[in-house]
Amino acid sequence: MRKSKEVTVRIVNEFDIKDLWIWWNDPHNLKMMYNNEPSNWENHCRWFRNTILTKKRIQYIGIYNGQKIGAVWFDHVVDNVYEVGITMNKLFRGKRLAGEVLQQSIHVFCNNYKTSLLVASGKKINIPCNKTFLSCGFINAIPSEKINNNRQKLDMKYYWYVEYKVNH
Repeated sequence: MRKSKEVTVRIVNEFDIKDLWIWWNDPHNLKMMYNNEPSNWENHCRWFRNTILTKKRIQYIGIYNGQKIGAVWFDHVVDNVYEVGITMNKLFRGKRLAGEVLQQSIHVFCNNYKTSLLVASGKKINIPCNKTFLSCGFINAIPSEKINNNRQKLDMKYYWYVEYKVNH
């Protein structure tokens, strides 16, 4: 666990399944995601078992004043490249905590996993998310062919893309 001023992060566990499901199905979050279809409980439980508990995705939960405020995940793309995503509990949006959760998660992840590059992307309408990544040291970029061939291809007219070079 890593702690900043008031935000801590820890690895996701089986007790987070319901919170992640609620956050996924939040209408605002759905609007900002590539796949904006709600998930039913049964499908979510299957996804959780197949993804989180099998370590296909490394995911952290942010805690603030004892409450779960958001989640940051790292999906392997290719070589030492990981794609990063973030979602926030609607009760904590707009409180300038997303950057803290993201920074703490990156710190813990990079200290525990071999990586050279973190990438992230989102819909252009999701300006706050883009600003959060930029405030944490990511820079605007264009995905390389190698990265694009191993992840969802983006039409850059509708999406932003950022990168973070990891220094060990």
